[in-house]
Amino acid sequence: MHLSLLFHVLALAGIQQDAPPPPVAPTLTAPAPNWTDVDGAALAKGTLPASTTAEARQAFELVRLAPRIKLAEPYPLTGFDLRVDLRYRGADGQRNDLPEAQWQWLAPDCMRLSTGRKRELVRGPKGDWLIDATREPVETLELGVAREHRQDKRALDEGVALARTVQTLFDLSQLRVRRFELAQAPSCPNEALSTRARELAWAVVETPDLQAPAAEGRAVPTMVRALLGWDKTTGLVEQAQLAELKPAQGTDAPVQGPVMAHLSLRDHRLVDGLLVPHQFALFSTNAEGKLRGEAAIDGYLRSATLKPQLARESFAPPVVKKD
Repeated sequence: MHLSLLFHVLALAGIQQDAPPPPVAPTLTAPAPNWTDVDGAALAKGTLPASTTAEARQAFELVRLAPRIKLAEPYPLTGFDLRVDLRYRGADGQRNDLPEAQWQWLAPDCMRLSTGRKRELVRGPKGDWLIDATREPVETLELGVAREHRQDKRALDEGVALARTVQTLFDLSQLRVRRFELAQAPSCPNEALSTRARELAWAVVETPDLQAPAAEGRAVPTMVRALLGWDKTTGLVEQAQLAELKPAQGTDAPVQGPVMAHLSLRDHRLVDGLLVPHQFALFSTNAEGKLRGEAAIDGYLRSATLKPQLARESFAPPVVKKD
């Protein structure tokens, strides 16, 4: 459904700021045993609750097929290699432009984030690493739990979490759905997004198969409530808003937690048979839990492949020969 970036690049780019402790590294977890769909049935991939209306089912199919409408033979997404022009805006007003940044992912948890300035973060079979090719010889630093590594590890956590969500959204038949129903447009970060949101069709989907960035003091939620807004003609999703679902004490039904992020996705073009947005923006929340009016991250996709020739070994740090 969409490809977008969700990772912090401050440490790589040399911007310093005080940051909260990172969340626990995200993992794909099953929903709580007592969480079923809204009708009380067990969650199953690609199965909507029996009470889902015919109109909602039709909308689900439109959104499911939209990015693959020109694809003759469906294929699973198991990796990608993206190059983007990226802009980061800090909450304190600092801005950082990263032309030709790179984002590589190989399922389930291999990740490379590069600024295009010969500094990159890597998660692979040998752990998390910072690789600095500006030095001679190349400097490799294994990331641990020290405070100075928190931003870097959080960047990898969020990159992997989003990559897994992207994998799921490109094939909604793999989604376990607790609820899917038509909805109204949500409150958006700014007026421009609100104007477009009123022109879109919207639905809410509750599922354990999406991941979203974690806030300070809590891990990635095991159930997410996503509001999806799509073009009524093409079915292509242009906006999405993610919130946490929390188990409610004394009942099987979860309750909505705070909004965690709002995504804007535009300019869909074909990449390896799939329609992929080439302009994207992530709006995060501020210290008060409200969506910021200006995007924390926005970018433009310069090139991409959804069928990269990657191996797990390529996500290991280089072996540096010592004299």
